[in-house]
Amino acid sequence: MNRLLQLTLLCLVASVPASAACSGTALGAFTCIQACNNWSYSGTTITCSFSSALTAGSEIVVTGLAYATETSMVYSGCSLTFSDLDGIKSGGSGWFNQAWAANSGTGSCTVTLTVGTSASKGIFALEIGGSNQTVDAHSLRYAGTVTAGNPITPTAITTAVDGDLIIEFVIDVTGSSVTYTAGSGTLFVQTSDYWAAQGQIQTAHGSVTPNVTASGTYNFSAGAIALEPTGGGGPPACKPTLTLLGVGRCN
Repeated sequence: MNRLLQLTLLCLVASVPASAACSGTALGAFTCIQACNNWSYSGTTITCSFSSALTAGSEIVVTGLAYATETSMVYSGCSLTFSDLDGIKSGGSGWFNQAWAANSGTGSCTVTLTVGTSASKGIFALEIGGSNQTVDAHSLRYAGTVTAGNPITPTAITTAVDGDLIIEFVIDVTGSSVTYTAGSGTLFVQTSDYWAAQGQIQTAHGSVTPNVTASGTYNFSAGAIALEPTGGGGPPACKPTLTLLGVGRCN
């Protein structure tokens, strides 16, 4: 094998994200039970599988990224109904969205992302425990180029319930290796490439803008999902309006 081919293969292997794990990380009454992530370089579907069976009463939050003009990014699997929270956003050559599902079962779970156009793409999902299975508020945006060490922020959200868990998903849509640091909360998961998820407890409801920082100056997407605690009682921000073939969409 010639030296150039060896180096090429090494670069390809190094660029594949490692399996994510949050391993029961507790934050207040909430727990990041487990995580999964995956990347593929072609095709219209990609999956990630949780390593353990789901916990009854948990929720799944998931985000995806594709390097093609996408008009459809749909999540399925695990006998759950996934609801697209904010629609598809784009920027920095990437198309991305985020979704949510309430879980009542205890079986194995493989989440599938199906896109409309074959592309390099990735998926990143968390299983969260301790919620009443209600999304209080959510937002997603292309944050643009953010200088190393500066806060990467989604659009501010306004919650209606005290004690929410605010999850921030961050994706380096440039596709470069980067190290993330928690800003306003606790870093639940950082994969070896592209992705991070942070959690923070919002003691009193109202406006909140979570933030994470990165080691490099790149283009980022940033999303926020507020999950109500057990016993919370605000009006849900996510009401699936379509459940055909297990596909939902939020108002």
